[in-house]
Amino acid sequence: MIFGGLAFFAEDFVKIRRKKLFSTAGYLLLFGCLLGLNSQMKWPGIFTLIPVIGTFLIIITDSNESRILRSPAIQFLGKISYSLYLWHWPIYVIARYLGLLEHLVAVPAMMFLSIGLAYISFRFIESFSFESSKKIIIAMMLTAGVTLLISDKNLNKGLFKNETLLISNYPKTHLRERIKQFNTKVCFISTTNTHFNKEKCLALSTKNKNFLLLGDSHSAHLSQSMRNKMEQANINLTQASASGCMPILRKNGERNCSELMNYIFDEFLPKNAGFIDGVIISANWVNGIEKGLQMSDIHATITQLENLGLKVILLGQNETYIVPFASLVAREYEYGISLSKNFLEPHSAEANERLKREFSKQYIEIYDIEGIAKLSENHIPYMSDENHYTKYGADHVSNFIFADLKFQNFIGVGLVQPDLKNRAVSSF
Repeated sequence: MIFGGLAFFAEDFVKIRRKKLFSTAGYLLLFGCLLGLNSQMKWPGIFTLIPVIGTFLIIITDSNESRILRSPAIQFLGKISYSLYLWHWPIYVIARYLGLLEHLVAVPAMMFLSIGLAYISFRFIESFSFESSKKIIIAMMLTAGVTLLISDKNLNKGLFKNETLLISNYPKTHLRERIKQFNTKVCFISTTNTHFNKEKCLALSTKNKNFLLLGDSHSAHLSQSMRNKMEQANINLTQASASGCMPILRKNGERNCSELMNYIFDEFLPKNAGFIDGVIISANWVNGIEKGLQMSDIHATITQLENLGLKVILLGQNETYIVPFASLVAREYEYGISLSKNFLEPHSAEANERLKREFSKQYIEIYDIEGIAKLSENHIPYMSDENHYTKYGADHVSNFIFADLKFQNFIGVGLVQPDLKNRAVSSF
């Protein structure tokens, strides 16, 4: 907005001989953005200035001498540009709703459809001259009246099946279940809750084996289900989970994103390594990789833990979706079609394959497990949002993990229990 105002005042002050120079610099900046900027950069931020300045330079020069700019194709796009701006977004949203974005023909099809609708809009609406403003006023009043009448109505109840709405609203209507599942306000630190009960979450048993479940929210969403499975095998599962925090030992004295992770790596594990039989690390690995997590960081963490005499297992990257899974499976139920594959986030599959190759000895693959129904008989979705399991999903994934021979060897299922009676536990 500021640069727009500056462009308005500066346009008359730009000398003609410099127009071509400024205009060329502006276009080069814009094309450079196409090559150099990516979605991982902060916006708004310092990089936002690059396309803004480029556009500013183009506007203040008002240079139309270029043959490219005067070509019929560019002139046509310029004329319909405002209608194109209005039409392209709803088309994109509808395509995303239908899961068409990953298809090779989707992008060019959306482009041509947007251009076609933009031309029709420009030709018959934008270019239309009203002889009187009465028609506009009447149309606005009718639109406002209809909007007012339906504003307090829940149209979803008339458009969709009751079961569809139950599925879609599952995350909202089962918040208490989610708190218990994640062990929130006890062993899981989130953005809205910073309480962590060390005495309860990190209490070590003198009679049974002790394992530590460590990670971000992806350790938390499995915690209840895994704890129940561990109890059946007379195993004590402790937990330390912090939302958005990679369970990785930081290098060169760098502090972790959570004081909890610093405490676990710097104090708890070194002090109690002799009383802990293994560490189960779980995370939304793709999120860490996109933020710069290196395979060497994970290797260093495993090495550090093994130097303490601790066994380590990595729970793999689960599938993630570009839209909330509950709403996605609700659409599938409503329309009787399969859509979920169209909404898979490809980077999670890539992260899974990369981790599986790099950590074959410690890695338990849980990506898109076959045989688990994405919707239960009671209309409970397998996931609540884009990447977190519901209790139903976590139970089935935990059963899969415990059936894995690698994991069974890790926790010692079926093996002779070690003599633990002489363990003197001092957790804190």
